[in-house]
Amino acid sequence: MAEIRGRIEETATTRPIRRCVAALATWATIALSACGNAGGGGGGGGGVIGAPGTACNPASNGEVCLGSARMLCDPSLTVWTQLAVCPPGSSCVLTSATTTFCTTPTADATSSGSDASGSDSSGTPDTAKDAAKDAQPDTPIADTKPADTSPPDTGDPGDTPPQPTGPMTISEIQQGSVACPSPDPPAWNQLPGVTITGATVVTSQRKLNTDGTMIGMYVQQGSGQWSGLFVVGAKDGPLGALNLGDVVNLTGDVKDYYCLTEMYVTAATTTSVGQSAQASAATLYQVGDSAGPSKSEGWEGALVELHNLVAGGDALGTDGKPHGDFWVGMTKGDMALRVGAGFPGVYTSVKQADGTFLPKYPAGTMLGTVRGVIDYNFGTFRLLLTEDPLLSAP
Repeated sequence: MAEIRGRIEETATTRPIRRCVAALATWATIALSACGNAGGGGGGGGGVIGAPGTACNPASNGEVCLGSARMLCDPSLTVWTQLAVCPPGSSCVLTSATTTFCTTPTADATSSGSDASGSDSSGTPDTAKDAAKDAQPDTPIADTKPADTSPPDTGDPGDTPPQPTGPMTISEIQQGSVACPSPDPPAWNQLPGVTITGATVVTSQRKLNTDGTMIGMYVQQGSGQWSGLFVVGAKDGPLGALNLGDVVNLTGDVKDYYCLTEMYVTAATTTSVGQSAQASAATLYQVGDSAGPSKSEGWEGALVELHNLVAGGDALGTDGKPHGDFWVGMTKGDMALRVGAGFPGVYTSVKQADGTFLPKYPAGTMLGTVRGVIDYNFGTFRLLLTEDPLLSAP
């Protein structure tokens, strides 16, 4: 993300000032009112207005530009003193009767695409940043323009790549992402370079595209709310080497993708293998449509078990068509929680000899145990089965 840099806005007042200042080649006597100085010069002396040592009136004078120098009417001495000299390639510009600042050096202003943006989003001159020669880096994730296409301006601290966020727990990551904007944005709340340690892989790999080059899986620290996280990455990258039951340390970039919190893994280290996944007991009053988004949010990414449920009919998608999800609830008609499939070997329908599909768990089927991870997709929380439900006697 390219940052919006604070730069000087050319206004009807500053344009004639900058043209006039650029034309000053010598320290000759000049009436600053011709440059748009409403404050005028200091009284007495008859020398160059603003020249060091000449008299001035603190009651009516503040700062003036003299060539590339910023001159101040010193109230204790009642004479002009040099406040600062603008760096090479820049100009001293008068913004009001009592304020001056230095423009950005020419070499910097013509380098990076975003550095030459022309004005702040606020529409007012960023005098503090420009006077300090962009000494402070800009706030990240403030861009409202396309990314820069020109090489980065290595001399501008604003172009420094984002620094790694560092160690975080899954709970800290998830609880920092609870306020999902509406409508769901493609990506927001981004944290670069996050490291989590001691997370257990609680699902097998899930394909995220048709050719399987991108995969995802769920990892967990402990159990209960805020304990799970969806991690994604390239199949031939660090994530592709991980398996169910591995305990791992992960590094990657965290973001909310359409309000599902996930980490794109860039590095992974396995510390042990063969650990059993620990599921948390949950109820229909804690997660799903019956619980609502505010209660369900804490369970996003967590491995859960629900007991003694009844299968309902198809849970249709936003297009009004069935896509393999079905309802479960306390009764056959109770549309409390969507259940779907998303991992190899687990299916919610059965293919018939004629090529058609029938529900594997028809409406009214008694489900003793339903186990899976809580996913967020298309504006709703649902349970993705990690194994076939255990049936119970009718």
